[in-house]
Amino acid sequence: MMLRRQRGALLLLVALLLATLAALAFGLNRAASGELRSVRDDYDGRAAGYLAEAGFAAAKWRTQVKGCPKNKVKDTIAATRLGNGSFEASATGEGAKLTIAASGTVARDAERADAQRATDPGRPAFRVHDFTDLEVDNDAMDDALDTTIDPLRPASSNATTLALVSNASHALLYWSVSDIGKEDKVLSATLTLTLTAGSPGARRVALHRVTTRWDSYATWNWARGLTPWSAGGGDYSKAELVTTIAAGSTGASWDVTPLVESWLSGGPASNMGVLLRLVDNGQALNFYSRKANSSSVRPVLRVVVAAKC
Repeated sequence: MMLRRQRGALLLLVALLLATLAALAFGLNRAASGELRSVRDDYDGRAAGYLAEAGFAAAKWRTQVKGCPKNKVKDTIAATRLGNGSFEASATGEGAKLTIAASGTVARDAERADAQRATDPGRPAFRVHDFTDLEVDNDAMDDALDTTIDPLRPASSNATTLALVSNASHALLYWSVSDIGKEDKVLSATLTLTLTAGSPGARRVALHRVTTRWDSYATWNWARGLTPWSAGGGDYSKAELVTTIAAGSTGASWDVTPLVESWLSGGPASNMGVLLRLVDNGQALNFYSRKANSSSVRPVLRVVVAAKC
């Protein structure tokens, strides 16, 4: 009889323990489920926000590639699906006075998350540009300077070539970009130089931003007049902005779009030109300068811009 009671008490204890564990598991499962739902809701909300931004960008882009709206317009982007969500947008207005509204929605089962994105009337109008009428500026001569600075040549160069020698000779180039409107959008800016006949094989040439104003009389030690460089060989940013390979008949081209954009946003005082130097030791090459007899081989800064509506 005593043994049965002990067994019954043990079974009761086991049953209570199992019930407690089941209750704990149920509570943890509900907590985990609630946490998972919270994470999912946050994800869906963020995704809806990104979709609304995508709709806003799509409406702005479509307006620009159609040309600036000269009259009152209403352009609508119908609901466009993307994954578990979609976006839609509309653009109304004229010229630079454009209002864009966009919404993004993420649907999961019976639930959904929504987000809105629209122009803020309390902020300055955002820029809308006309991509149907691009302006190309092949600035080869106007307000341009170039010269070679060489420690063995005390006077400035007026040669028809720009001579680069590793650690011994650099080229300076400058173009004014004042004819580009500050509110224009620079789509691309490319600097192109032509190698002289008989130039050696491929060479890596680095382009740097110059940090001291110079003139056509610049030398290895002097930037202009009585203003010296802080160190011989020119003052320039130590980090290379871009490096390219100069070889044969292809010459050399550098994408300087970010640099030109910074000149426009910073104003004329921020534009002090660029310096070219050979990256590797024991090398030399010559480019044609802006004094070259043929205009087809002179340095060219080609800038493509879209005017603001």
